[in-house]
Amino acid sequence: MSYYFGKRSKNNLLTCHSDIQLICNNAIKRIDFTVIDGYRGKEVQNGYWLRGVSKLKYPESDHNQFPSMAFDAIPCPFKQDYWESDEGKQKFEEMATVILSESYKLNIKLLWGFAAWGWDRPHFQLVSKNGIVYEKKYSEASEK
Repeated sequence: MSYYFGKRSKNNLLTCHSDIQLICNNAIKRIDFTVIDGYRGKEVQNGYWLRGVSKLKYPESDHNQFPSMAFDAIPCPFKQDYWESDEGKQKFEEMATVILSESYKLNIKLLWGFAAWGWDRPHFQLVSKNGIVYEKKYSEASEK
């Protein structure tokens, strides 16, 4: 089966680092998922922080530089109970396995939020490429 990104995923990927785009464009050929978040501006990031969705205020998240060094993804089709159900946890694990294997093939170290800190299954962020740590510097995108 062949999968492809919809408009939402494509638009969110355009806000991400080119290595994230490459990883995701390779992974979508193997498993269906949606990129629900890339770059986050101040209002969105602080809104997530206030709701407890993120533990970081703006501009402390890897989502807050442009292009984004992080992205969030969910498996497709997505059911609301996936956040806590055993089936959902398995679907996130399957998605993460494919995304991480594609990053490994490219010699890009990608951190998965759930593996790193035991929560945040949708979150992935760039760490290093060919053993060289990505430079992380804040660079604000124009707000829409």
